[in-house]
Amino acid sequence: MSSGSIATIRNWLPRAGVLIACAGAANAQIQWREPEGRIRLTGRTGSAMAYDASRARAVLFGGVDGSGRRDETWEWDGAQWHERALATNPPARSHHAMTWDATRLRAVLFGGQTNDASGSVVLLGDLWEYDGTNWSQRTFAAGPLGRVGAAMSFDLARSRAILFGGNAGANVVATDPHWEWDGAQWMQGPAGPAPRAQPAMAFDAARNRTVLFGGMGQCFAFSCPTGADTWEFDGTSWQQRALLGPPARHAAAMAFDAARNRIVLVGGQGGCQPACGITYDDAWDYDGAQWTQRVSLPIYLHSAAMAFDLASARCVVSGGTTVIPNSQSSHNDATLAFDGTQWSTPSPGAGTPARMSDAIAFDEARREMVWFGATDVRNPATPGTFRFSGSAWQRLALTQEPPARTTHAMTYDRARSRVVLFGGTASNGTFLRDTWEWDGATWNAITPANSPASQYGHAMAFDSVRNVTVLYPGAFAQDLLHEYDGVTWTPRTPAIKPPNRLYPGFAFDESRGVAVLFGGIQQFVKNDCWEWDGTAWTQRTFGIAPMPEPRSYSRLGYDAARSRIVLFGGQRQDFSAISDTWDYDGAEWIQRNAGAVPRRALHGMAFDRAKNRMMIVGGYGGIGSFGNLQDTWELVAACDRAGPGELGNGGLPLSCSAEPRVGASFCVQFQNPSPNAAGLDFLLLTPGSCTRTPAIVSPPVGCAPSWLYGLPTDVLVAFGGSPSFCFTVPNSPVFLFAAICFQGSSFEQPGCFHATDAVQVVVQ
Repeated sequence: MSSGSIATIRNWLPRAGVLIACAGAANAQIQWREPEGRIRLTGRTGSAMAYDASRARAVLFGGVDGSGRRDETWEWDGAQWHERALATNPPARSHHAMTWDATRLRAVLFGGQTNDASGSVVLLGDLWEYDGTNWSQRTFAAGPLGRVGAAMSFDLARSRAILFGGNAGANVVATDPHWEWDGAQWMQGPAGPAPRAQPAMAFDAARNRTVLFGGMGQCFAFSCPTGADTWEFDGTSWQQRALLGPPARHAAAMAFDAARNRIVLVGGQGGCQPACGITYDDAWDYDGAQWTQRVSLPIYLHSAAMAFDLASARCVVSGGTTVIPNSQSSHNDATLAFDGTQWSTPSPGAGTPARMSDAIAFDEARREMVWFGATDVRNPATPGTFRFSGSAWQRLALTQEPPARTTHAMTYDRARSRVVLFGGTASNGTFLRDTWEWDGATWNAITPANSPASQYGHAMAFDSVRNVTVLYPGAFAQDLLHEYDGVTWTPRTPAIKPPNRLYPGFAFDESRGVAVLFGGIQQFVKNDCWEWDGTAWTQRTFGIAPMPEPRSYSRLGYDAARSRIVLFGGQRQDFSAISDTWDYDGAEWIQRNAGAVPRRALHGMAFDRAKNRMMIVGGYGGIGSFGNLQDTWELVAACDRAGPGELGNGGLPLSCSAEPRVGASFCVQFQNPSPNAAGLDFLLLTPGSCTRTPAIVSPPVGCAPSWLYGLPTDVLVAFGGSPSFCFTVPNSPVFLFAAICFQGSSFEQPGCFHATDAVQVVVQ
């Protein structure tokens, strides 16, 4: 904190000698939160969308992202998405069917799949309608049974919603594919196309025809026939059209472009024989006579949601995925628009690409978080560099970037103001040994005289005491530690070293001047802890004290505001992911109750020194999950204990009455229950973070020695034995994310000062 900030803080301190009462329950604050102001429509697959022409809004419901299936209702106003806070939403689901009933002015939703309490997949056969104000469930005496992957469109000529296809079980195609809903009851439609799942379907309002394309038939063993057939339904019968058109596919998106009187089809997944290995990026028009290929999507995409936005005369595409659903899936969180000539991105999304092995580093000179990796699953993949604006990730347009990769490592060189990147796995499966540096504007390839071996599963941290980047080796690296000073990599060969491993957690503890290594995978996952001081490795043991369970793919980061290492997540031996949070202060591991964050491994993690918050990004949800995550979380430690006030027996608990926020009031308070308390109390204030190496305050004879965690600039005095020191933080950005260390003491009649614990406050 600057000297100007210190002076400003003094202006709003309570006057010495005054006790101010403050209401509110005492509480400590440490919690994972999504960034404020973030666009929260996550990248997802299997959602459904329909255009509400009466309100000029596209309505989207559900879908599945890396965290699971969603029950959210969103509306697109032509520029951005808005989540609707409704009294009732249908249960969470994905791969359901939805259309807009233009006669009764409501969206109609049917079926899909969800998970029960045990996690098993359940098919849904419920029907819901949305009138722009709320959802209501409709009941019916007879109708289609539960199914997933059906298509739905609205027949304007007959005022009926048409449902076609879907799976009625695990890879079991529904044998009654055609149903119609007239707003009061279901009726079964005539025979036509063979039963299939995930066809594309839309109503051609220019010709009064329902148009259906492709879909996936009944699977046998590993062979799933996928169609390239075009069908039309005139309200009485189905006719197959003998046309050349898009290659065979299922899970494509389709809508009717009312401005050009064309059916538009985009993306989809190719034939599944023996596996569904093709995802398309093409776009096609159908005018009733022929299919015409148009300019391709900017990404490969299937299982996306699409509707035609009448107000802007564009087809709007949301979500979708680039690989097989629910298997390390990479979900699109951008909104794409097609005007018949070109694609645009009216809403670029708020997340990084959902990828395994996310790597981030905080660029202190530019005060921004940086992400680098592969943005797609092509070979060769596309590299991408993103920076975080505080609420959303922004992709940078660069002329030069490192080759796309995963399983690489990045850290920030504080001495030279550079992000350093090394190694990883290229999209063609080769392993890399290149070194790159990011200066805030340009990636530069570095050619040091010596370099570590090609590898993956390694880890890096910057040693700010010796000003070197420390690389803990991964696969193929001969168990050889390296250090990089900006000129060359130097191998280090200590006599004692940790057993070989891949994907450990690794971070540099600035308060103690050591790099901390935790866990990783050898033959089995580990939970041992080692420290590197620049000369030797030391294994730390903790007796019967609690320890994080064994894991690999976890992440460690140094929290500079609270002067401790933070561990989050990882993967167990059984491949399940973990979502726990731990602090390590060099003496013990302490598990923190920091709120519910989706479990993950191989995520990105770094400390944002501008906001004094640890950040995690993306990662993989582990076996049984919904693939890769695309979310961003920050660890907000608004008022957290920094250390015991007295040696041996702790100190008086010091706490905050509320979260300290700009423009609001909060109190710091403690109570001395000793019968000898004289009622004279003090509060010491140090602008900045509490130290992890406190000074010992020599006490008078017969008094307990105390720790001092800061260099106080102000001392406040109160009377009464149970003081509350209250502050109103001015509504000024100078205080946002400011760190303040508080510690107090209470005078006792024998001449002793009973110290409080130290509390680290970060203004929010």
